[in-house]
Amino acid sequence: MFVLPTLSEGFSNATIEAMACGLPIITDNGSHMDDVVGDKTAIRVDSESVEEVTLAIKKLKDNPKLREKLPF
Repeated sequence: MFVLPTLSEGFSNATIEAMACGLPIITDNGSHMDDVVGDKTAIRVDSESVEEVTLAIKKLKDNPKLREKLPF
């Protein structure tokens, strides 16, 4: 999985590269990531919430079907 809890990354080449590698993505839910990911291509969280980021990581860890589904 690829986790990028950014607050202002914008168009993230690292996220595009992770998607190209077929990794499931966890990233910020702010509009600055809208050009790169959507709700169907990533788990989007409040990056300022350690709890949300942690829960998203656990969700992917415990759900192989979800890992296979993301990022596409």
